[in-house]
Amino acid sequence: MTVTKDKIAGHFRKYSKFISAINLGSSRLNEDETLIIQKLEAENKRLREEIEKIKKSSKALETFFNQIPSPVCILDKNYNFVRVNEAYAKEFSYNISELSGNNYFDYYPFITKEIFDDVVSTKKTYQAMGKPFLTPDHPQRRLTYWNWTLPPVLDA
Repeated sequence: MTVTKDKIAGHFRKYSKFISAINLGSSRLNEDETLIIQKLEAENKRLREEIEKIKKSSKALETFFNQIPSPVCILDKNYNFVRVNEAYAKEFSYNISELSGNNYFDYYPFITKEIFDDVVSTKKTYQAMGKPFLTPDHPQRRLTYWNWTLPPVLDA
């Protein structure tokens, strides 16, 4: 099961409501019920701490993704853009929002799809140094050479 910030927050809300409801009648609780409440409160605290850790981690990753000077894009299993960073959008003269959800090969049909298919099927990173790259929709750029790294993002 993948743990997400939303799942943890959902559990947290559920436990908070449960604890609040029980605390309303706390004067009539026996020892077992009190122990259950204490365990739930401890779990509630642990979940709050986990949420804070996830928020900090998410913020750090978001900052890194947006500030790295190298063009980076994340594609889904069908090669649709999930995310691109500012450097990617700037390098290829696109707005971030216009790429999201669109297929990579609609923009770059001249790139060999088999390379991407191989990364998906083998689950192994592809790297190329000085790979020729020509963008027909930007003829002013001429031929450029790129260092490519295509790592599979597994279990995402």
